[in-house]
Amino acid sequence: MKPILTATASEIVHCVRKALEDWVRPVLQGKSELSYVTTASHLLSYVEHMIEHEGQMLLDETILLRDILSRAVDWLHGRDGAMDLKSSIAAYLLETRPINVYPSLRIIGEEVALLRQHICDLLSLLHRENSDADLHAQDLHAEIRKYIAWQLVQETRLVEPSFRGRGPRR
Repeated sequence: MKPILTATASEIVHCVRKALEDWVRPVLQGKSELSYVTTASHLLSYVEHMIEHEGQMLLDETILLRDILSRAVDWLHGRDGAMDLKSSIAAYLLETRPINVYPSLRIIGEEVALLRQHICDLLSLLHRENSDADLHAQDLHAEIRKYIAWQLVQETRLVEPSFRGRGPRR
């Protein structure tokens, strides 16, 4: 007996993209129609790469952000106007994801969005305090800058191969 083959989400998106490129695009005449199909093809290529890589990228980002925020909790202690942020970060750091719930892209994406907001709030506080003499603040600021640079590299790893060699959208 042969096993039943089940296409992955990435394979399905790839087949839809190829059908657009190989069957629909060649018969279109108008510039607008060609533009729409080309744009759809580019976006489907991007979705293919997202399906394959986004989960690991989000998990990696979660680990990195948890590390930065765990160090930020100490710095936030006793700062004016920082108790809500400290409490929110500390509560998050104590949470654990249930092991019987699959960490879907939506779940991990929401988690990363919350962590990114904490980083933005922390960065705003660091800027407001302008604590050049505070070595802990300088270290946190440097870690956030490294994180932002890392995040740009990660995004490039996802976007660049999705659109490489695909030509202009129109």
